[in-house]
Amino acid sequence: MSLPQSLRSSVTPPELELVASQQLIEIIPLIAMEKTAFISGAFGPLQPPRKTKIPLWMAINLKLKKKCHIVAPEWLAVEFLQSCLDEELNQPGFSMLPVGSI
Repeated sequence: MSLPQSLRSSVTPPELELVASQQLIEIIPLIAMEKTAFISGAFGPLQPPRKTKIPLWMAINLKLKKKCHIVAPEWLAVEFLQSCLDEELNQPGFSMLPVGSI
């Protein structure tokens, strides 16, 4: 991958992707599964329809297999985004980003 010289000493896109994939997100499992140990930690148990938090990489894998629904975080709700937009339109600066949004 060719990056500009100024970005070569900073975090690379694949490194950012790896960090983002470790972010815990909430899912509603469609299958039951015991607590399972991975290199990055133990996750579960999964008990439908009880919400649980798992890493993004695991949630994407289960979603592709149609074994869970991913719950959108509150900062992605239309009402919250609309209030952020209104705040930015009415003030000279940017609105505050919610914790964990990036």
